[in-house]
Amino acid sequence: RRVLFRSFTLEEEFKKQLNMQDSFARPFLVMNVGLISGGSAINIIPQHAQALVGIRTLPLSNTNEILKKITEVILNSVEAEKIKISLVNEVPSLYCKSHDYLDLLTLLSKKNDFAGVDFTTDAGNLSKLGLNCLVFGPGSIEVAHTANEWVKKNDLQEASHKLQQLISKA
Repeated sequence: RRVLFRSFTLEEEFKKQLNMQDSFARPFLVMNVGLISGGSAINIIPQHAQALVGIRTLPLSNTNEILKKITEVILNSVEAEKIKISLVNEVPSLYCKSHDYLDLLTLLSKKNDFAGVDFTTDAGNLSKLGLNCLVFGPGSIEVAHTANEWVKKNDLQEASHKLQQLISKA
């Protein structure tokens, strides 16, 4: 219980460390206690428990420093020998100050308000390989990867047309 409470407190501290306010709706590190498991019944104190915490970092963040801070705070709140903290998976953020195709996408877009997004794509991993990446496509992130995910046919056709234009001008 103390570990979870300290995790929530730590998230509030991270929210105060604003960064890239001009690029993101949430310009701070986001933490999510996504899964808690342990025990066999509600009236038995479990021998072991596990909490999986998702952390969404901003571009240019130092994951090792963030993990070090989290570890330090959590281990100082409980008996350290009973806690194990490990990095299960890391998906790097995508950050592009400029891009050869950004101007072209701006011409093809209905809006000129390009900004960072607070979801993950493979573009971060691909950019670590030295590829220049931009995220572009139809649909709405609000319904992406949900049980009832959908894309309007018109949006799909429009995106296909813009992608053809982008390829022809590249």
